[in-house]
Amino acid sequence: MKQTDTLYTPPAIAVVDDHLLMRETICQILEAAGFNVELKLPNGRELLANLSLSENVPKLCLLDIQMSVMSGLDTLKKLRELYPGIKVLIYSFTRDERTIRELLECGAEGYLFKGCALEELILKLKGLLVL
Repeated sequence: MKQTDTLYTPPAIAVVDDHLLMRETICQILEAAGFNVELKLPNGRELLANLSLSENVPKLCLLDIQMSVMSGLDTLKKLRELYPGIKVLIYSFTRDERTIRELLECGAEGYLFKGCALEELILKLKGLLVL
C-alpha cells in the first residue's frame, strides 16, 4: 500500500480594517497561529472588488465596523447579498448594543470587542471555520 502525503491548506480568511497597524498586527498573529489570511484590506469597497476577481473566496471575513469609504454594516449587507456563504465575524471597539444587534440581525455570525484576549479571537475564528 502506498502512503500519500496530503498537504492541508486551512480555509482562506479576509481581514478588513482601515487601521493599517491593527490590520497588519492581526494578520501576523493569525498567520503565526496557522490561519490562511488570503485578503488584507482597508475597507469594504476593496474587499468586494477583490472578491469579484478572486477564484478562492474566503470562508470567513474578520470585519471592522467603523471604516472610511464603506462601513462594516454596508459591507456586511453587500456580502450577504453577493456572497452569502462567507461567514462574517465583526470586531470593533464599539460596545453599543443597538449597533451590535443590528449587525447580528443583518447576518454577522458573531461580534468580538477589539480589546478581547487573543485566545478568545482565535477560538472564535476556529469555531466559525469548522461550522
